[in-house]
Amino acid sequence: MNKKNAPKLSDDNLTIEFDTEDFKKSLPHLSSELIKGEKKINIQGIKNEIVDPNAIDFIRRCRTIEEAFEIIDFLLKRNEISSEEFQNLKNQIKNKGLSSFGSHKKPGYYDRKFKRNITQ
Repeated sequence: MNKKNAPKLSDDNLTIEFDTEDFKKSLPHLSSELIKGEKKINIQGIKNEIVDPNAIDFIRRCRTIEEAFEIIDFLLKRNEISSEEFQNLKNQIKNKGLSSFGSHKKPGYYDRKFKRNITQ
């Protein structure tokens, strides 16, 4: 494949235009599957198990009670938790400690839990 016949990205940036013969030479197995209609896979959708972290998720990352108080103060100021939830969390932190929210989440928790197969 020379520069003259190089694949071209379409204006919508969603498709690539190949010269048919260059495509067949460069990717013979893929072109064969596409032409014959073999190995079709119907994709229904992608299940997303990751949700936005809530106050407890943030508290579980804290190492000290002071950090936890800073987190819930911040969430209250941003209206991400209600005053009632703020008081409940504050009381639980004071009376039961950070461990009452669950085990400590170390950095990289979500990377380990939801491994992605990314090649660069």
